[in-house]
Amino acid sequence: MVESLLLAQVLLIDTILVGWLQDPAALGAVALGGTFFFILQGIFMAIGVGSMALTSRAWGAGNRREANAVTAHAIGVSFVAGIVLSILCYWLVLPYLRLMGAEDQVVASGTTYLRILLYTAPVSLTMLVTFSNLRATGDTMTPLKINAVYNVLNIVLDVILIFGLGPIPALGLAGAAWATAIAGLIAGLMAFHKSTWRKNSTQNSSKGNCHLAKKPSPADAKDCGANLAGSYYSTGRIHSFHVHGYQPGYHGIGGTCDSA
Repeated sequence: MVESLLLAQVLLIDTILVGWLQDPAALGAVALGGTFFFILQGIFMAIGVGSMALTSRAWGAGNRREANAVTAHAIGVSFVAGIVLSILCYWLVLPYLRLMGAEDQVVASGTTYLRILLYTAPVSLTMLVTFSNLRATGDTMTPLKINAVYNVLNIVLDVILIFGLGPIPALGLAGAAWATAIAGLIAGLMAFHKSTWRKNSTQNSSKGNCHLAKKPSPADAKDCGANLAGSYYSTGRIHSFHVHGYQPGYHGIGGTCDSA
């Protein structure tokens, strides 16, 4: 809930600060541009929901390799889709604004605003898919923290680039667009870095094909993702070896648990 509010707040901050320019055309451009960008975000949120279902299923089953593979594929597909859509939308911005009935001045301002946002859209939109996959692994705090950084960066850069600071000239509406684009780029790279770190930290973990040598211990059973019960040994052979949810095979004095 809080994360969704933070995400929506990015363009809201643009609207508030651009409103201080007292330029109706610029304010209209941000409003129509925000609607256009929310449509794009909805597409990537849908991709994130699908990948989150697959990732969470693999992660919950203890199959870290499959979860990492799904995450990598989802991020890769999203990034390529982001590039294609950004190029396509670069040329669709103008007809979209005209279709919405905007006046010529609003069309000109809105085109500038949206096209600047589209420069870093492949990264900022892919970030939404990365967030979904992080949440699928039980990590809900990282997306929240990155969204908070996104908002803080956007506010700071908005103030600097819209109104100017020292040697930095006031860019007005274009400054708001560049502030949001840069903040989205940084936040997207942070999310990608976190996802890559998670993948590297779990790349050697997977379920199945887990062999127990000699006498299995509770630690071994935990590594296999199963509970051992009712086991005792006689003359070097396993008399009873029960693994909940598995059909183990017996090999001499050792056991093998393979995923069903």
